[in-house]
Amino acid sequence: MRIAQEQLNNILKHAEATEVILQLFITKNRIALVIKDNGKGFDISKTKKGLGLHNIFNRVEYYQGTAQLDSAPSLGCMLKVEIPIEPSAD
Repeated sequence: MRIAQEQLNNILKHAEATEVILQLFITKNRIALVIKDNGKGFDISKTKKGLGLHNIFNRVEYYQGTAQLDSAPSLGCMLKVEIPIEPSAD
């Protein structure tokens, strides 16, 4: 939830987006979160991670997950996060 909250906050503060798509998939083995916006985007190679993105990547690392951020000027932004779920000992 905090990852989604942080990314939505980033979109509100920086993206100038008019649309956001948030998808959440939960299976036995993983949680997958995809957040896309149609905002102004940015050049990932030329933009340093702010506190919000830093927090997202730290949370994902803490849960041994993966995060992928795709963006380009004028093309919006997409964040994909996958976090493994350990099977319960039922």
